[in-house]
Amino acid sequence: MLEQIKAEIRADLGRLTALDGVSGHEEAVIRALYADLEPLSDQIRVDGFGNILAEREGGPDGYHLLLAAHSDEIGLIVKSVDERGYLRFSTLGGVLPGLLSGRMVRINGTVNGIIGVKSGHLQSEDELGKVPRADDLYIDVGAGSASAVAELGISVGDPIAFVSPLVQLSGKDIVAGKAIDDRLGCAVLLAVMRRLHHSEPRTRVTCAITTQEEVGLRGAGVAAYTTNPDCAVALDTFMSGDTPDVSFEREMPVGIGRGPILLLASGSGAQGNIMHPAMRRLLMGAAERAGI
Repeated sequence: MLEQIKAEIRADLGRLTALDGVSGHEEAVIRALYADLEPLSDQIRVDGFGNILAEREGGPDGYHLLLAAHSDEIGLIVKSVDERGYLRFSTLGGVLPGLLSGRMVRINGTVNGIIGVKSGHLQSEDELGKVPRADDLYIDVGAGSASAVAELGISVGDPIAFVSPLVQLSGKDIVAGKAIDDRLGCAVLLAVMRRLHHSEPRTRVTCAITTQEEVGLRGAGVAAYTTNPDCAVALDTFMSGDTPDVSFEREMPVGIGRGPILLLASGSGAQGNIMHPAMRRLLMGAAERAGI
């Protein structure tokens, strides 16, 4: 059973990560997941913020659980187009400047481009030792003018996604690619809803596929107020502390293959979140009973 579920999630992950859905432009992902969830739900709708709310009715106790995963990915947005046909861009979400130069990108889900930077042959010694800022980079789509860019259907405000297909690494369950954060959570929720479809849950369950998480958890806030659940669990990816550049004990005692994570506290100050003690006991007890 476990291998079957893993194969199912892996197949959904490959299909979902192939779609482009940078923050604020998640339509393709939402369409695909709506089609998947509709036959599994007693009720389903897309709210005004673009979140999918798919519900399985529960028993008479009326308890309501919200399960959420976000549909968007980090990416870029077209800021301007110069007369030579080069695109300037702004970042959406936590994009690291050091991972931009030379990256293949896709605009509007159809037009390929590459993030260019001054050739290393022409850079000074000082320039060679610095990571270019996003403002210093540009995207080349192969057009020779602004009008040629317009003919490609590209304009200011258009979404730009990274091109990085899902690939299998040597480890049996290790994959790499774009948008795993959080299409993996979406694939897990889809697997949950398939199993709830063949059962009669005592609890009313709403599966929320949310938007604009990477730019401030915006869709999740709307979904929470819209559905007004008794409790909620967000499924997302997390950092790994078992790489050579991280201290496992001091910085991040979390490693790939060690099992799922319960995030008891996150952030700080006004942005922080602390898990309710009752929820902690509930999840820990469930994990122990399941041998996780």
